[in-house]
Amino acid sequence: MIVPVMSLSILSFIFALVVTPRVAALAERFDLLDKPSARKVHNIAIPRIGGIAIFLAFSLSLFTALFFENFKTQLLDNNEIIYLFAGGILSLLLGLYDDIKQLGPKVKFAVQTGIAIFAFLGGIKIRLIGLPLLGPVYFGWLELPVTILWMLLVINAINLIDGLDGLAAGVSFFICIVLLAVAISHELLLVAIALACLSGSLLGFLVFNFNPASIFMGDSGSYFIGYMLASLSIAGSIKSHTAVTFLIPIIAMGVPLLDTVWATTRRFIFGQELFQPDKDHFHHRLMRKGFSHKRTVAILYAITICLGGLALLTVNVRDRYSAIFLGILGILVVIFVRKLGYLDFLGLKSFLMWINDLTNVIGINRDRRVFLAYQLGISEAENMDAFWERIVASAQHLGLDYIEMQLGGKDAKFKKFNDYVWHSLNDDDVKEELYSKHRLYIRFPLNCKDHHYGILKISKKYSNSVRNQSQILWRLEFLRRTLSNTLHEFKKYPKYGLHDRRVPIEDRRLHEVKDQFLNGLDERRKDADRRHHQATTTSL
Repeated sequence: MIVPVMSLSILSFIFALVVTPRVAALAERFDLLDKPSARKVHNIAIPRIGGIAIFLAFSLSLFTALFFENFKTQLLDNNEIIYLFAGGILSLLLGLYDDIKQLGPKVKFAVQTGIAIFAFLGGIKIRLIGLPLLGPVYFGWLELPVTILWMLLVINAINLIDGLDGLAAGVSFFICIVLLAVAISHELLLVAIALACLSGSLLGFLVFNFNPASIFMGDSGSYFIGYMLASLSIAGSIKSHTAVTFLIPIIAMGVPLLDTVWATTRRFIFGQELFQPDKDHFHHRLMRKGFSHKRTVAILYAITICLGGLALLTVNVRDRYSAIFLGILGILVVIFVRKLGYLDFLGLKSFLMWINDLTNVIGINRDRRVFLAYQLGISEAENMDAFWERIVASAQHLGLDYIEMQLGGKDAKFKKFNDYVWHSLNDDDVKEELYSKHRLYIRFPLNCKDHHYGILKISKKYSNSVRNQSQILWRLEFLRRTLSNTLHEFKKYPKYGLHDRRVPIEDRRLHEVKDQFLNGLDERRKDADRRHHQATTTSL
């Protein structure tokens, strides 16, 4: 099996050597070139449709496999190859269109999702993942979303590392070799044939793509390669129920997968567009560390080879040793990411502050939940006295020493109240203290849905020793919203007084009927008195 498979790989390599220069000439003729920009590392326009050359070399060698008697049966009697090849064509066309027209991320992800569903319907699906010490974990009804996620992750991972000459093609070649070794060892002939054809085409293309590159694979190449690697890694794993069955391709693809996951995490942390290209990937960081273009690519090649060796090693070791290997690998990943300078902003102090802010927003922080109870108390106040008492309690909880609420304005149609003031300052020094340079003084408008109900003024001594100091501005804004919304609720029932605003709707209707009856009774009495007065006047 090994010799015929390797002969296909060599044949694919030769095809790539022949077709790649011709595809480059075609790109120059039709101006399908990658122009220099601030995000690119090259300084001249270079053909960018090398994916067509990789696809042609792959297809020609796969077609040649039909002339091998042992391969012909596998290729013609297996419907899986049809979906594999058709999905590859769709990925190539999507990437080619993106190279020419520059599609938006939503359109690309939508089409990629459709291609992943197409592959799933053809039987290319992730049914389980083997975890050390836990054994196989079956996905059941999650098979479709997990398969789509894997497809999207791998396709875009190859696309993201395609930032240096020879990087994506070389890394993909080494991944192919690892998956090919696994397929041969498990006697997965169809998968081995496809991987042999793909690896040979990548190696032949790499001759022209290595620095200095004369052609780029473009999105057409990265999407095609990503789809093939994602699909073949699934096809090579679903027939094996060993404990680490699907961890092998995950480890082997460690460089592109980790770069993609980390890029997404990094952009999320800093509030950047998740799918906006940048120059902060692993290869960019290595070059900023002073490594040359070729040295950077060589380092990432070496890491990929090491990960591939570790992936192959996990095939023949016991589960507990696999767990040890994965633990060591995790530690090495953290060290690598930190060496690249990504974690400089995550020093212990900064990290704890970030976690504190995050837990405060989502309500995990206990103090945030305590303050939420104060907010609920304010919003459920039945009258103005309770409303103000709970505001003062909230102010004391926040460490405020002055709070003033002035109600009024054209939108405040309920009964006008006097200003409410509370403070813990010396009465004689209030005004002088409020405008001290060591104080926080804020004047909030109490607005809700374009209605103005008054003004809230607060003041406190500002120092790092005060509790909740890092969250004080957020707390104050939460307080302002609660007050504004509650005042807006008060406005809805001015007729019955503030204490009736929480009365159930049936009771409010009863009040309305009672008021209508009493009003009607008053009108009838007034009418009777008026008629009596007229009658008396007439008789006189």
